Amino acid sequence: MKCPYCSYDLTTDKTILKCPSCNEIVICPSSIQKMPHNILKDIVKACDVTIFSDILRLQGILADLVHNKLIRKIILLAVEDNVHNKLTNTINSDSTIRIESLKYFFATQNFLYKEVADYVVDSFAYSLGIIESINYVDSSKINGWFTDNSDKKNFSIYEKIEPAKILDLFVKDSLVFENQPFFINWEATNFTRAYINDEEIPTTKNEYETKISGYKKFVLAVENEHYKDARIIEVQPIKTVQISDFKVSRTHIKSGEKIVLSWDVNDANRITLEFDNKELDVTKKNRLEVEPTNTTEFKLTAYAINDLHSISQTINIMVVKPVQILFFRTNKKEIVESDEILLTWQVNNTKKLLLLPMQQDVAKLNKIELLPKETTTYILQASNEVSMEEERVSVFVHPLPVMEKVKPPQLPTFDAPLPLLSFDISQSVIKQIQKAAWLDNLNSELPQMNVCVGAFKLNIEDLNFNVTPINFKEMPNNFK
Repeated sequence: MKCPYCSYDLTTDKTILKCPSCNEIVICPSSIQKMPHNILKDIVKACDVTIFSDILRLQGILADLVHNKLIRKIILLAVEDNVHNKLTNTINSDSTIRIESLKYFFATQNFLYKEVADYVVDSFAYSLGIIESINYVDSSKINGWFTDNSDKKNFSIYEKIEPAKILDLFVKDSLVFENQPFFINWEATNFTRAYINDEEIPTTKNEYETKISGYKKFVLAVENEHYKDARIIEVQPIKTVQISDFKVSRTHIKSGEKIVLSWDVNDANRITLEFDNKELDVTKKNRLEVEPTNTTEFKLTAYAINDLHSISQTINIMVVKPVQILFFRTNKKEIVESDEILLTWQVNNTKKLLLLPMQQDVAKLNKIELLPKETTTYILQASNEVSMEEERVSVFVHPLPVMEKVKPPQLPTFDAPLPLLSFDISQSVIKQIQKAAWLDNLNSELPQMNVCVGAFKLNIEDLNFNVTPINFKEMPNNFK
């Protein structure tokens, strides 16, 4: 088409534009039919946002571009409500919340369907570049929203439904602490759904439990079929008191010994230290030197604002008496090897008791029997958390004499060869032999009268064989 003012050839799909040749606003009614939000965007792009300040001129443009007179009335109604300026003020703030609130007031003040008010406000936000797109809406459905109610005194397109309304929104607890549960409570009417920060919550309850670690904004929204109400509550929690460290230089001490308590506390309004039925304000300290004389409990308490919240930690200091060995003795100080001794003792305030050099734990004993093999010094070592003592006792051991082993003497061995004789001995001869003097001599030399011949033993008394008579006077000398 050509520009009606300067005949410049225009090729466009817009419904309205500024002629690049003469800068006049040109309406293109023959272009593609567009949704109202697209028409509004084209109007703002061609005429600038100042077009909303010129109601008469805007009415003329809308008359040429929008055939549904109710849509034109709704757009003009939004301009009269200054919706475009209210939207501009949302750019530097939480635009989502501001837009939702604007939709609610636009609907309730003009008795509009929620869907109608939402679409019109979104269309203005889209035309101003505050939002990038609008969810798809069927044009036939939009036309269905708009019915001719022009006979009514005040322009309206609504069914008689009471608006959803929030009556009250508050935090139940007077003080909210970091990371501690608290309740948000509200009262509302004529609503079927409720949300907190876009999270749907049961409509049967009017409280919401949560906890936070820092500042947070909560948006309560309630709605019915056509109306929505929203309200904001901001919560700044009080920092939770923390005792990150509470320690002592020693937990077991002697009476009157000095120790140092130290602590590290965060976000406390006041700090106290309790012991021995007294309380010290240690808010400006982080350590304290004390000298307990008895076992004592130290309680550190850190308070939050107004002392309404506090936490505590305790440390017990044990005052321990020094270890004491009353006696350590032996029943014998000098013994002979293999003799037995008895060690006895009595100790006080001990936790560990050792008998050296055996390294034997004798904590549950008061005596012990031993068999020392050599001279030994026994040490009784008693200790507890604060002290150690030792007592010694020596036992002298006399060793037993050691006898050398004596080998028995070896008996001499000899051979007595007998001459080869031929005997013929009668009983009478045997008797004579037995009475012979040389036989007595032979018996004294050989008591058993055993004569070894080779591997045989021959007993003279057992001889029982015949020999020829011989003259004993002529016997050899070695037989006499």
